[in-house]
Amino acid sequence: MKVEFFIARRIIFRSKVSTTEGGKGTRSIIKIAVIGIALGVAIMIAALAIVTGFQQEIRSKVVGFGSHIQVTASSLSKSLTNA
Repeated sequence: MKVEFFIARRIIFRSKVSTTEGGKGTRSIIKIAVIGIALGVAIMIAALAIVTGFQQEIRSKVVGFGSHIQVTASSLSKSLTNA
């Protein structure tokens, strides 16, 4: 058995705790911690999705400024055949 699972099970399921609520203090703290972690992970996933979307949008805007193929005058070309 893993040590983390053993400690978590003892904290959650022990019947007598030194609080006046009979163990409900520990359970509520654990619930708050789990909700906080879930909320943090959800916010990080949303932030990553937003940043990725903005990155793709900016990439498409930059490609729109300059095309993939550029046509120039042959007199401006510095090729070996014209030299």
